[in-house]
Amino acid sequence: MAKEDNIRFENMMDFKNILREDDSSTENVEAEEKGYDSLYYELLEKCIPNNFPSNDDKFYIANEIYAQLKQKELTNEQLMQLRDAAIERLGVRISFQRKELYDYLEKYLNPAEYTKIEPYDAERVSLAGRLYSKIKVIGCNEYS
Repeated sequence: MAKEDNIRFENMMDFKNILREDDSSTENVEAEEKGYDSLYYELLEKCIPNNFPSNDDKFYIANEIYAQLKQKELTNEQLMQLRDAAIERLGVRISFQRKELYDYLEKYLNPAEYTKIEPYDAERVSLAGRLYSKIKVIGCNEYS
């Protein structure tokens, strides 16, 4: 018997707003948003101390964050802490990872996973199928 997650499908429809191109949480980079392979590489680029030459405080904070990024392999929790520090202390804006979200949703919304849940919930499987098909259309258009 598969374990049921606490995410409600009624809220999954909100993801359509997240998938917009003009998401306000993204950093505006000239004409195009730069894509990053991972949060680690994005932080590595955005927290280079030389990005903050006119602000001594931010320069030293960036140096601390950058040093931690370069010195050791980080756990997800440590990486998230560095991300939070970069956002709060440096004012860095993290780019939205549409491909990462797409991959997550494609896996999470796969109706085959919901047919394993006991007791069987036909409405949940139907909703997962509808959302999954919408995600697949987005994937075919953007990631093919």
